[in-house]
Amino acid sequence: DDFTPVHACRTGRARGVSMYIKNKISFKICDAVEGDMDFNYVSVILTDIRLKVGVFYKPPRFNFKNFRDRFQEILTIEKEKLIIIGDFNIDLLETSNLDTISYKNIVQMSGFNIANNIDNKHATRFTYNGKPSLIDHVFNKRLNCSVKVLDDAIGDHRQLSIDIRQTINILGKK
Repeated sequence: DDFTPVHACRTGRARGVSMYIKNKISFKICDAVEGDMDFNYVSVILTDIRLKVGVFYKPPRFNFKNFRDRFQEILTIEKEKLIIIGDFNIDLLETSNLDTISYKNIVQMSGFNIANNIDNKHATRFTYNGKPSLIDHVFNKRLNCSVKVLDDAIGDHRQLSIDIRQTINILGKK
């Protein structure tokens, strides 16, 4: 009851993205990509603190080129303070994978910082045979944030805790 849900769902499937925003926080929905596309995305602006938050889901089986092109378009147009969180199903631990390299380049060339610690200790999911993967990502633009991976899991993914530090400029009297 204390939260307002915001969703972008896939047509005919139970998959998609959701975020829950505390009722006392004012927001407006900016973008939503849903349906039969290669990914789902929803973003809101938290109006009181002028922060844009986006949530992504990209299915494991996807056309990487279509995703990459559309994803790059979205990132390139973003000029505001922004944090993007999501299950991208791109393993950042696979450092020699060409799709992973291309994805990381797009993120960094668009002015974003990957906030995740990229090592096995900070894996967000383990496969059925115990292999670690880092497929849940947090990146930001014009923000200072850090990510902790919690031992508690929701489904087969470990939870992420994101700490955002915002600098506030205070003008003094002359």
